[in-house]
Amino acid sequence: MSKTTTIVFFLILLLIGVLSYKDYGISWDEPIQRKFGLAVFNYIFNGSDQMFKSSEKYYGPVFEFILVVVEKVLNLTLEKEIYQIRHLFTFIFNFVGYIFFYKLTQKAFKNRFLSLTAVSFLAFSPLFFAHSFYNSKDAVLMSGVIIASYFSLKFLKDPRAKNALLAGFFCALAITIRIAGIFVPVITLLILIPNFKIAKIKPLLFYILSVIVFTFILWPLLWNNPVKEFTNAFNEMKRFHETSSTVFLGRTITGDKIPWFYIPLWMMITIPYTQVLLFVSGVLTAFKSKIEKTYKLYFILWFFLPLITIIFLKSTLYDGWRQMFFIYPGFILISICGLEYVLDSKVTIVKVFVIALVCVNLAQAVLFINKWHPNQNVFFNFLAGGKANISGKFSLDYWGLVYKQLYDYIADSDEREQIIIYVDTFPGETNLKVSKTPQKFILSESVVNSDYFLTNFRSGVVLEESKKVYKVAVDGVEIGAVYKVN
Repeated sequence: MSKTTTIVFFLILLLIGVLSYKDYGISWDEPIQRKFGLAVFNYIFNGSDQMFKSSEKYYGPVFEFILVVVEKVLNLTLEKEIYQIRHLFTFIFNFVGYIFFYKLTQKAFKNRFLSLTAVSFLAFSPLFFAHSFYNSKDAVLMSGVIIASYFSLKFLKDPRAKNALLAGFFCALAITIRIAGIFVPVITLLILIPNFKIAKIKPLLFYILSVIVFTFILWPLLWNNPVKEFTNAFNEMKRFHETSSTVFLGRTITGDKIPWFYIPLWMMITIPYTQVLLFVSGVLTAFKSKIEKTYKLYFILWFFLPLITIIFLKSTLYDGWRQMFFIYPGFILISICGLEYVLDSKVTIVKVFVIALVCVNLAQAVLFINKWHPNQNVFFNFLAGGKANISGKFSLDYWGLVYKQLYDYIADSDEREQIIIYVDTFPGETNLKVSKTPQKFILSESVVNSDYFLTNFRSGVVLEESKKVYKVAVDGVEIGAVYKVN
């Protein structure tokens, strides 16, 4: 594959994002995250103490702060425009992550085909394609970890002061997106210290110091009492206070009661199946891979260390496996190790079959993204079982983005100037702002006095006696509906 092919690939990917960002609704957490970003902005520029009173204060602030700065610079006042720009810049940051994922994979495998395959696995995984626009926490952390890992691996291969400084800065950036980014310097040190040489003491200390100093600079919460507040943040994220419920294997459970296999199972059923198969192959053949030992060990730790840690600590998790998105690149890199091993096979028919299977499954993923846009976040592979049973087994559109489409349906089908709406969950309120005609809707506090009831099925409330006039389904799985009440 030529360099031109790579450039064209990334230009197409960028174009797809630029043409798509306005199509998504507002996720459950976005208004909360924006409010936190505004509190950080007002603390830095106006001395406001609201940041310290926020329930989100232990979240990393840096990306939310950047989004607010963009909002202020562009002088945006309409909430519809604000959230659309947030989606655009969230995608752009993730796009930069894709570029660094390509560069990282190129350094490890030195094979353009494998590198583009790795980026395709990441960018065109339906679940991640959707989250790359509106998830300013988990998807952005994943990209932050990719960039930090690129520079940390560069430092591991060439431990000079310049590389230590860059690695330290981008590690701090990942940490201040979400504290789980701390796994990057931990993995780096785990690889570096066993092979430590006295001659490398200065770069090592410089790396550690850079991580600490830049983390302090980028995280305003730490400015008054860095040790205490960082410890509090770490403990908060280790056992998060919020224990929202989630549907898993047909049972509604709270985030602090999940079984140990929660993350592995969610990954197995929401990642395109060829990646799962190649991952198994990669695990079995990892130590036979031709890539250098440093890369090999880093990729294995990237996936397994955080996963084992959260299982051991019994961390609070919910809403699918979004809080662990940052381990997905490690999963893909191990999968690429498996693909590399297969391509080195002397049996031609095996190589042809595997390449064909990968291409077919990638094509299926792209077609799914196109067909079910903008609801790609509700993706399950065949390992999840029959489509008819999925809705009762797993959380679906848990963030309520479907409400935008429900409002747009009513706007197109009901010509009345004023329509009274009752919504099932919080995103039903916020998505009104990005609908086609927000001025014609009035939110009611009672379903009895409403014209329509809108739901994303998260609360379990269904109006059996009311007429369902519209539904949104993804590949046969219903994720939202409009009921006519009066």
